Amino acid sequence: MNSLSRLKNSLANIQKRIDDTAEFYPTLDYSFHDAETLEDAVSTRPRAIKQFISLTHFYFHKNLIVDIREIRKLSTLKQLKFLTLNGNPIEDDIPYLRSYVLCTLPGLRNFNRTTISRSDLKISIIWKTTNKNLLSKTLKIPTIN
Repeated sequence: MNSLSRLKNSLANIQKRIDDTAEFYPTLDYSFHDAETLEDAVSTRPRAIKQFISLTHFYFHKNLIVDIREIRKLSTLKQLKFLTLNGNPIEDDIPYLRSYVLCTLPGLRNFNRTTISRSDLKISIIWKTTNKNLLSKTLKIPTIN
């Protein structure tokens, strides 16, 4: 077996180990990768972000997220406390992004490297009340296994 083949096999084995232990990861940094979906961050094999049940920190800044429904996929991650999405097109395209994120992920303590204050939470509750139609539309996303 030549060196290149051994290297490919080694990389495949490493990727498999990473994939097989996803539920134990507390931190995932997938910044600066031109990713268009959250699933781009978790594997070269099909995998849903929801399998990272221990994830507390998710750094996903400077990617290419444009669809607000991507954020909804994080709602199953009950341990998630820190999230970065700054530098994604969604940040410029969606003026209410912070309020939407706080409504969708109420357990967050820090968003885009800014601590979430009580005032932020109050604003997000008001925003949620006045934008029920928008929220119901974004809740209808395809299921990813």
